[in-house]
Amino acid sequence: MDVEKIRHLRCLGQGRYYWQPSKTITDLGMAAEALGTDRAIARARATELNRQADELRAAHQAGSNSSRPGTVGRLFSDYRASDEFKDRKDRTREGYDYELGWIEKDFGTVMVRALTPKVLKTYYKRLVAERSVSVAYHRLGVFRLVLTWAVSEDWIKHNPALDVRVKLPKKREVVWTLDQMATYLAKAAELGWGSIVAMVHVFDSIGQSPIDVRTLLRGAYAGGRINVSRQKTGVKGGPILLFPEAVVALDAYLATQPAKLPTAPLFTNERTGEMWVESTLQHTHADIRAAAGLPKQIQMQDFRTTAATEGGASGGTVDELRALQRHSSRTAGEHYVLPDGRFVDSIQQKRLTLRTAAAKKVGEPE
Repeated sequence: MDVEKIRHLRCLGQGRYYWQPSKTITDLGMAAEALGTDRAIARARATELNRQADELRAAHQAGSNSSRPGTVGRLFSDYRASDEFKDRKDRTREGYDYELGWIEKDFGTVMVRALTPKVLKTYYKRLVAERSVSVAYHRLGVFRLVLTWAVSEDWIKHNPALDVRVKLPKKREVVWTLDQMATYLAKAAELGWGSIVAMVHVFDSIGQSPIDVRTLLRGAYAGGRINVSRQKTGVKGGPILLFPEAVVALDAYLATQPAKLPTAPLFTNERTGEMWVESTLQHTHADIRAAAGLPKQIQMQDFRTTAATEGGASGGTVDELRALQRHSSRTAGEHYVLPDGRFVDSIQQKRLTLRTAAAKKVGEPE
């Protein structure tokens, strides 16, 4: 029977409520929905579904190019406008927005309620096959997050992405050797990329993420130190001392540049005169790497792992590495340290020093 004339809301025995739209609405992508036995909840949900159906029908009649109500495209649009999205760090929003853009190319016109674990599992497997485990892991992770938000906003009752098992990407285990760095720097200088020569020296010295080095401002450099905070987390620390060769390289680069205000980019693309764009820097790095005959797997982000591993091998403490690399916790820093033979030699030398001191103490007269 009809329930107080709320469109499409029906009670079909044993107090069970259903939303049963017309064929016109189902042809546009919406489907019938069981609303349970609670009358108030059923009425509220039916009202919301009717609102979505009205928007969907209006958009269809007007031939609108905007995302249709109930679609993944509309969900992403609503999420981007939400406080949950706006309250995140700038770097996090940029990362989410990037992944959402790619997801929208595949699912933008799909109704959110049509997403099932099998659909998302198939999508994940395709990304693994066509791209990589890492891309698939991060992209589905963002999709899962937004679908969790969709549940909280009554778009859907259950997040289908939670039922998809994903493989954790293998930890990167690439570090730059001193010979590789010297070869890379020589080729970058030969090709006329003075800004990248200086940038790589800074990378090597301070061990920060590519975005945090690429976007440094002129005012961040003073007294042979770089004052930087991590954009992803906002974690700050004391200015980081540059290695002597980095100071020489950076000063030599700045001497070729016009005087810069403190708010101007520290490093600028020689071709554009502007701050380096991430994609352009990646392509230029790949060109230099190839011209230098270096392995493809070496990336600028690996200077972060290189610094952490070198710091650990030299006897650096967890808190020292955390302060250097602006980690938000002690455990976060462990991701970047790759214990190697230097760690073994270091701990053995420390044990030997301790034993030698103990032996001397035993031999001393009381």
